[in-house]
Amino acid sequence: MDDSWKDWVHITKLDPDKVIGNDAVADIATSGTDADALGGDTECNSGEYA
Repeated sequence: MDDSWKDWVHITKLDPDKVIGNDAVADIATSGTDADALGGDTECNSGEYA
């Protein structure tokens, strides 16, 4: 098993429900982040799960 993730210092989480501009994408791509995680609360409304 590859354990290289244990050396990661920074992960950028991207929410598929949020729009970001090309400049932000370029900043993320060149920021030195170790990984990008894609996830969010797709189609969840805060009032639905009270």
